[in-house]
Amino acid sequence: MNVVDYAVVVGYFVVVVLVGLYFRRRAQRSLKQYFTAGRQLSWWLAGLSMVATTFAADTPLAVTELVRQKGLSGNWLWWNMLIGGMLTTFFFAPLWHKAQVLTDVEFLRLRYAAKPAKILSVFKSIHYGFIMNLLILAWVNTAMMTLIQKLLNLNDETTLIVMLFLLVLTSLYTALSGIIGVVFTDAIQFFIAFFSCVLLAFFIVAAPEVGGLQGLQQKVNGAVWAFFPEIDATLIMFLGFQWWASWYPGAEPGGGGYIAQRMFTTQSPEQATKATLLFQILHYVVRPWPWILTAVATLIVYPHVVDHKQTYVMAMEDFLPWGFRGVLLAAFLAAYMSTISTHLNWGSSYFVHDFLALLFPALKEKAQIRWAQGFTFVLALLSLWVATFIDSIAQAWQWLLLAGTGSGTVLLLRWYWWRINAWSELSAIFTPLLWVGAIALFHPQWMKNIPLVFFSTLIITSIAWIITTFLTPPTPKEQLQRFVQRVQPWGWWKPFYNVPLHGKEILLKRLKAFVIAVISAYLLLFAIGKGFQGEMLLSILLAVPAAVGLIHLFTKRF
Repeated sequence: MNVVDYAVVVGYFVVVVLVGLYFRRRAQRSLKQYFTAGRQLSWWLAGLSMVATTFAADTPLAVTELVRQKGLSGNWLWWNMLIGGMLTTFFFAPLWHKAQVLTDVEFLRLRYAAKPAKILSVFKSIHYGFIMNLLILAWVNTAMMTLIQKLLNLNDETTLIVMLFLLVLTSLYTALSGIIGVVFTDAIQFFIAFFSCVLLAFFIVAAPEVGGLQGLQQKVNGAVWAFFPEIDATLIMFLGFQWWASWYPGAEPGGGGYIAQRMFTTQSPEQATKATLLFQILHYVVRPWPWILTAVATLIVYPHVVDHKQTYVMAMEDFLPWGFRGVLLAAFLAAYMSTISTHLNWGSSYFVHDFLALLFPALKEKAQIRWAQGFTFVLALLSLWVATFIDSIAQAWQWLLLAGTGSGTVLLLRWYWWRINAWSELSAIFTPLLWVGAIALFHPQWMKNIPLVFFSTLIITSIAWIITTFLTPPTPKEQLQRFVQRVQPWGWWKPFYNVPLHGKEILLKRLKAFVIAVISAYLLLFAIGKGFQGEMLLSILLAVPAAVGLIHLFTKRF
């Protein structure tokens, strides 16, 4: 890093602060403006924000580790979630928008009976908005600390000071500008991050050691380029179950969390659908390829390095010219800050709207906004403290994956089956926490066998919520009628509709769109990969129907 690199980084900091200051007045007009931007944003802006916030400092490092250890097929660890993402796009995004809520936790008070819904709201606001959110923020901080410490050659104390500065800066523009500032900075951060990762991929692939795409194809073992892994219990778990059965941040079955939060900022259910569709395509299909190319190239340049994640940072140090290093560091800062700002705003929305306002109903909107701003800073500082206790990001990820197993079924069915109630959802959250906690405490050796823990948790949780559903009273008819009148859901709701149902026709239409979307997205994924592998004719043959399918979906009215 030289003075040009640092100038680029400083320039980036100035831009994000100016954006926060620019939207400050608009964001603080009301709670609706602060948390949903008045539902006035365009679908493409909301979609870009979803993409930006799912790229943290650890993401390209994790992809590099997957590719170096398991080849291209290692990415099915998260490529499987595209199926669930498309399910959310066509069957849930329009319903989320119709709900007209400020947070996905507020949805519970629309869907369920008053007292159980309040209990569930308070619990979820603490469990997801504070505890789980704090864990996610901490592991993002851990990854960023590792990166800047290596890239800038800092000691532990200086690294903590730099991290504190980054968190305060991010908290500042997040607290000032609310969700609208977060979304606009996300859009800027997406382009910086994607462009910079493309630059790194270009420089390392073009290096003499690699010899361009042709050298990449010739010097790397063919098994590395294989798209599909061997079929085993782990693959069956991910492709067959995980995408619909487990809660995971950013990939919740049926949507939720900060993905739903972006849906709320759009202007209509149709725009919410298109925003979510754009997110799925960019997140799963387009954006990973610069990371993958860089990861494959590191197999040539650093064949004997054992710490696979670090090879991405080593490539930054060894192959980027001066000036460009600052651009890529700014990209990592952008990725980090977009993720942090989203989780801070999301966590503060839960704390204020779904916890504080329920306990103190007389609290005025201006006071709620001030509380949200204060909680933003508190959550940021706590996340840095928690980060000092996280030794393994992989273990934190594993815990999140397993602790949400089985709850996905309820999250999907609550939109389609009237009999699901608040107690169903509570049991689906508590059961995996207790079961996985018991395994970790009494049989820690089982935690190494993820499929075993996953499937046992799924079975136990499913039995628990089904029994709970039929042993507890249903949601009162009047509450369900209010929900149906506002959301107009599809599925088993006939007793609560006062108008003729057209759900079957709509479901068939959306099922067709879902199938087209999944096939088109995977075809495009394979087309890009085959192009980089030198199989241009096959790449074109795959890309044409993919493009036709996606153009059809983006131009279609839903």
